[in-house]
Amino acid sequence: MSDTQHTKGPWQVTHNSQGETFVDYTGDTGSLFAVARVYATSGNQEADARLIAAAPDLLAALLEVQSRYASVSERGAIEVAITPDLYDQIEQALTRAIADPSQETDDDRRQQEHNRWWSGQ
Repeated sequence: MSDTQHTKGPWQVTHNSQGETFVDYTGDTGSLFAVARVYATSGNQEADARLIAAAPDLLAALLEVQSRYASVSERGAIEVAITPDLYDQIEQALTRAIADPSQETDDDRRQQEHNRWWSGQ
């Protein structure tokens, strides 16, 4: 299950100059690429975008828990140790998924590059 078939993370939420919301990732060359455009549905656009952007981190944390559980010889009860590193990984993924947008700070370089990308400059 370790073969990743989705766009590698990390993903980030960005906005273009028209106020549209995107989930992007930075490629190996440093360029931004869109993973998804998030449309407003019922005022949950930012929360939806954060959840989408956190997907690679959430998946990685769950795969790590699954890996540890799979190594337990008796599956009757889960006795998998959650190490501080794994706990931090889970906490960071959840924070990315549900963080308050008023406390978020965008990376200006990524935001500017995103704006240039989507405006065709």
